[in-house]
Amino acid sequence: MTTRLELEEYLYRRAIDIIESADTDDEKEQLLYQEVWHPLTELYAEQIKAGMGVDSVKKKQSDIGKKDKKAKRKQAKKKKKR
Repeated sequence: MTTRLELEEYLYRRAIDIIESADTDDEKEQLLYQEVWHPLTELYAEQIKAGMGVDSVKKKQSDIGKKDKKAKRKQAKKKKKR
């Protein structure tokens, strides 16, 4: 029985194979959806439903933006002191 990590690795390797294939872009998109993206969503469905999805990503991006603003304020204060 394969572990989730092994299955995920297989899916990513399959994605690379599809991308590097001689198929048309439309065929590649279809294959990627059927053979990679759809199985990945099934693999992580519970975590996505539990809140590891879009909202948590937006929150992390928001937190990063706040840290950037704080850093810029600190730099501005240092410049004023000089």
